[in-house]
Amino acid sequence: EQNRANLISVTEYGDADVSFDFMMAKHSNSGFYLQGRYEVQLLDSWGVKNPSFGDCGGIYKRRKLPSGELFDGSAPRINACLAPGLWQHLEISFQGASRQAW
Repeated sequence: EQNRANLISVTEYGDADVSFDFMMAKHSNSGFYLQGRYEVQLLDSWGVKNPSFGDCGGIYKRRKLPSGELFDGSAPRINACLAPGLWQHLEISFQGASRQAW
């Protein structure tokens, strides 16, 4: 059985500075959503030499917009992930898109 739980805010924030600690188990995969549309990937990316949008810290590109279109993803600049089982810290400075943009 898979245990899937989501923490979702009721308010849809615009610009935000978010800071949190997380721990990844070996081969685990999760994500942190901003505005319900932009997923910051949380993945066991320990040892990945050339990270892509699907690695930890990347903006995942397969989230569908209300129009049904996909938005472009973005790879992290570097792989700063620690080994599985260690606490990691992530800071996100997010500039929200205006509703007119989507």
